[in-house]
Amino acid sequence: MDDFQLSFSMMTVSDIPEVTLVMKRAFDDDAQKRLGKQSGDPPGYDNGDFFRQWLLPYDESVGYKIIAGEEIFGGIIVWILPEAHNILGTVFVNPDYQD
Repeated sequence: MDDFQLSFSMMTVSDIPEVTLVMKRAFDDDAQKRLGKQSGDPPGYDNGDFFRQWLLPYDESVGYKIIAGEEIFGGIIVWILPEAHNILGTVFVNPDYQD
């Protein structure tokens, strides 16, 4: 993908399986490169529970899938809090597109 356009689209419950696959690849790759471990963290990153815990139950959190063409290759969770105090909760990108 030398010439591609990024788009960000709100994550829905139906996106969780596909986005979770990307998250697992990204976190496992990071764990292998930086920690010498076979798999990564945090809890639930590999089965969708991470999104069920940190994205879905909160009105303050917003999840976006990062898309190029038709492919989801990353994700972001942002916490939109009162008084313009926002928190970037997590970011992950398919290791094939990092660097």
